[in-house]
Amino acid sequence: MKKVTRKTFFEITIIVFMCTFFVGLTSAQMPQTFCGLDEILRRNTPINNEIDQGTLKDLGKETSNLRNGPVIYINIVVHILYNTPDQDFTDEEIIDLVDEVNKIYRKDIDTTQILPILRQFADDAKIQFCLAKTDPDGNPTNGINHVGTDEYSFPFSFTDTTYLETEQIKIDSLGGATPWNTDMYLNIWIGTMGEENEYINYGVPQSTYLPLGEEVPIGIPGIVLDQGLLELDLSFLPVEGIFAHELGHALGLKHTHGDPISMETFCDYDDKIDDTPLCGFIVNSCNSEGINSCIEAENDLVDNLSNIMSYNCLIMITKMQAERMYENVTNLGPQGYVLTESECNSTTNIAEIGNEDLQFEIFPNPNQGNFNVLITTPFYDPIQLSLLDMGGRELINKVITPKFQHNEQWDLSEISNGIYLIRLKIRDSIITKKVVVCN
Repeated sequence: MKKVTRKTFFEITIIVFMCTFFVGLTSAQMPQTFCGLDEILRRNTPINNEIDQGTLKDLGKETSNLRNGPVIYINIVVHILYNTPDQDFTDEEIIDLVDEVNKIYRKDIDTTQILPILRQFADDAKIQFCLAKTDPDGNPTNGINHVGTDEYSFPFSFTDTTYLETEQIKIDSLGGATPWNTDMYLNIWIGTMGEENEYINYGVPQSTYLPLGEEVPIGIPGIVLDQGLLELDLSFLPVEGIFAHELGHALGLKHTHGDPISMETFCDYDDKIDDTPLCGFIVNSCNSEGINSCIEAENDLVDNLSNIMSYNCLIMITKMQAERMYENVTNLGPQGYVLTESECNSTTNIAEIGNEDLQFEIFPNPNQGNFNVLITTPFYDPIQLSLLDMGGRELINKVITPKFQHNEQWDLSEISNGIYLIRLKIRDSIITKKVVVCN
């Protein structure tokens, strides 16, 4: 993903300061933290999450054999909302990010970052996320939807109870992107959230997903990721960890600290998952010595600071968290976005695109020898990309296999002024466009 670009060292310091001193603040002083679910829960009628409610723990025990079944694949679409080019991400960056998140969910992680006493709880969730192959109209897609918007940033209201402001990024008429059918796709929105120095991410589950679905007020299922925080890629808030964290919410998981109503009641609240210890709100710590913020009468353990649902290392999923998500996705929610491995990996939809449908754009055109060739239709067959003069003489030839939307940058600043041809050839089809070079 992108590294620090627009944000300054001072802005990064502000984030560290906010996270480090968040514990001592009252709710009235609460800064806008990187997971907005805290505030979504607190703005509503207090939820009774106390640890003496064991219904979901008992249900968790009944799901222990569920994941003897196959790995399940979840159909996802990523909507990227951008006002300026620096707010956009390339398809390759998104694909790489999804790959990194899948490693977390399949336990392809560095377990040495987990305290030895807690490593026994780390597990493979048997869940993978698969970028969509077709859009709601049945057209081929790579599952990445770039959406230009007039909105430079989207608000996250800390007082609005109608959800209009919080959900603006999900509403086309307000400059956002309307979700694809939430029964068929897990929607992910990436955009600039809140004001300067505010980095807001949050996940909304299906209402039937336990335990979180019964506690989150009405909202559009899916997750929102702040473009600014992803761009920073801070060491203590890894991009793939933030992504995994919010996906955990979208699949029904609570924070490991149980989302108490006030800072004074952490140890009285639970996430309703048996194998995650009671803990307080700890931020920006991967303490190798272990922190035990809540002493339990039985089976007391140190805080699991490596858990994806904490605010720390964000790398591991426990067995019972995995069981809870697997049960939610396979039995308690819409089945439309649950795919098999063959459906996830299928290239049929892409391969069957007619050659005549191959599309590309040249911009800027005319230009001074520096321009882009944007291939907007995905193909799995190799494409020959050539530059020719008007006499048909081939000057440059490249072979590419874009698979997804692909932008090829050309630097012909040394070439003579004139009109040239860009030719794309795939199988037996040839498509040609003119490009004007004026140095």
